[in-house]
Amino acid sequence: MTGSVTITVQQKSANPTDAFASPAMICEGSNTILSLSGGGGGSQENVTWYTGSCGGTLVGIGNNLIISPLITTTYYGRYENGSPCNHNTICIPITVNVTKTGTWLGVTNDWNDPANWCGGVPLTSTNVTIPVAGSGIYPATSSATAKAYDITIAPGASVTVNGYILQIAGSIINTGTFDATNGTIELNGGASQNIAGSMFTGNTIKNLRISNTNGVDITGTNDTLKLSGVLKFGTSNTILNTNNNLTLLSSASGTASVGDMTNNAAISSII
Repeated sequence: MTGSVTITVQQKSANPTDAFASPAMICEGSNTILSLSGGGGGSQENVTWYTGSCGGTLVGIGNNLIISPLITTTYYGRYENGSPCNHNTICIPITVNVTKTGTWLGVTNDWNDPANWCGGVPLTSTNVTIPVAGSGIYPATSSATAKAYDITIAPGASVTVNGYILQIAGSIINTGTFDATNGTIELNGGASQNIAGSMFTGNTIKNLRISNTNGVDITGTNDTLKLSGVLKFGTSNTILNTNNNLTLLSSASGTASVGDMTNNAAISSII
């Protein structure tokens, strides 16, 4: 009696050569697609993704996997073969960089263009960050009032307030360039705020509007804020503590002045 036996040989996947995230940089709340390339070709094969380490926390299975991370995260992708091989290849890592809402992207220089921001045009409640832009394009308030809560300007980055108002409800952290020599800074927070000359180009702004009833302090030692236009008060019962750090400039083209103070606005210490 004769017979035959068929033996099926299962193939192990070859190691992948690359991993991709498309796009590799996203804004909070956006999606990206993870894909693995090269190698593969095994039996009972899946593309499997992990975080933490190769084989760490399972994220999902499949090539072209759609994910939406909340923070910058490194993913590890590999081929995995089921029974009977039960084989796993090496992992290829790929990092997805997540940019926070309120971060400048630098498509155009218009502050009020939604395309320039992660999360859309900033509101009074938005913490704004101006990083170094790969495009070299930085915001200017040249079309309408601009708004922010905290504003942080990185070294090498810049903000220009040109002929319009930038409303700030929180703090100013500037290690770059903040040019308001031809614009208006309005401080309209719900808690006390600080401002200083060294925050701005040439220690100078054109107009300063105080709309904070909890008070604004001009801070620093020998850190004079120079005003070339008008000191204004945007609401009743506002207080500006100058701490002898405010200078009203005078030139051939005009002299800085203090606006209407009839609605219980107050300036403490000498200008």
